[in-house]
Formats: sequence, structure tokens, C-alpha cells
Amino acid sequence: MSPINMWNLDKKIDRVAADELKWTALTTGGFGGADIVLGDANSGTLSIATAPVKAEVRIADIGREDIVLGSGGGIRRRMRLYRLPDENTAARMQLRRRIRLQDARDNALYLCVTQEDGHLIWSSPIYLFR
Repeated sequence: MSPINMWNLDKKIDRVAADELKWTALTTGGFGGADIVLGDANSGTLSIATAPVKAEVRIADIGREDIVLGSGGGIRRRMRLYRLPDENTAARMQLRRRIRLQDARDNALYLCVTQEDGHLIWSSPIYLFR
């Protein structure tokens, strides 16, 4: 088990039994998580008890596509559950977006990449002109 982007020493993952992990987490707008390797990838249940989200999700139901559990609140607090591949072979990405530009001014765009371990990489401003 490896915590992801969980730097608060008071908020750590504890093994409370041979088949149970427990933790509390706090983020300030980013995200946190854990990479947990299971003995049986299809048995067990993930129990979630937070102020905005209360849920029970069968481990067998968690796949590569996100399961999104949200609070329905205006600040988009949500929890995403998904499996990582056994080996991440992705090293490149290509993306196309239509960007609405303002006339007669600089349009500063920033690119942010979130790595698997939670670290963010921000570009310098990329200026577009019309």
C-alpha cells in the first residue's frame, strides 16, 4: 500500500486488521489517495464515510473507468474510484481543444499535468493572440 499525495503526518493510512485499512484525509483543493495491492482483486468492500459522501462499493465493481461519488455541492467535491493498470505504458499524450480567444489582447493559457502520484506540473503561460 502506498499513499498518494498524503503529506500530513497526522493523516496516515493504518492497517487495523489483516483485511482492513483505515484512514482520514484532508486536502486543500488537490487530491489524495492510495495505491493498494490486494491479495484478491475481486473480493471485499470499500466502505466510505465522509461528511459529503457515504457509500459502500464492492471491490469487484471498481474498474479502469471512474466511479464518481459526489456531494452534489457547488464546489464539486467528489471522490473517484478506479484501478490503475498493472503496468503503466503511457508515455505520451495528444489533446485537441477549441479555445475561445479574446480579441485585441493576450490570451494566457496554462497546462497542468497531474501525475499518477498526485504531483502537479504547471507550464509557464502559453500566449495566444488573435
